[in-house]
Amino acid sequence: MAVSLFLPSILYLTFNAKRRTITKKIILEELQMSAEKEKQKIQKLVEMGKRVHMLVREKQLADPELVALSGQLLKLDAEVNAHLGKKRPNKSDGICPQCKAAFEGAFCGGCGINIDEFFAKPMPVCIICEFVVDENDVFCGVCGVKREA
Repeated sequence: MAVSLFLPSILYLTFNAKRRTITKKIILEELQMSAEKEKQKIQKLVEMGKRVHMLVREKQLADPELVALSGQLLKLDAEVNAHLGKKRPNKSDGICPQCKAAFEGAFCGGCGINIDEFFAKPMPVCIICEFVVDENDVFCGVCGVKREA
């Protein structure tokens, strides 16, 4: 008689263990699906943010809060680009804007350009990030905005 009482208990425990395993598996699958959907949502928000940022930079959106956020992003871009060595040339840096060699005096020892003349002439700059751009460039090499013709 003891065996017959014991057997249903084992079956009940086995059934409950399987049910818990199945429940855990379902919960895990739901969490993974939720995480994937959240990841997709974040990707879409980033895409939308990039598009809104571009529209603000191109002056197609003028919402004050968006303009302020866009300005903060431009400052961060400038800091990152300065850290990477992409910044507006400045005579006081002592770095030749053409060949990047260190210079002292009026001429670069690396490429020979007249430093004073270079900095005396107006430099075309991006209307958004104010980085110096080449006259022939269609887009800014720092922030990517299309240059005005």
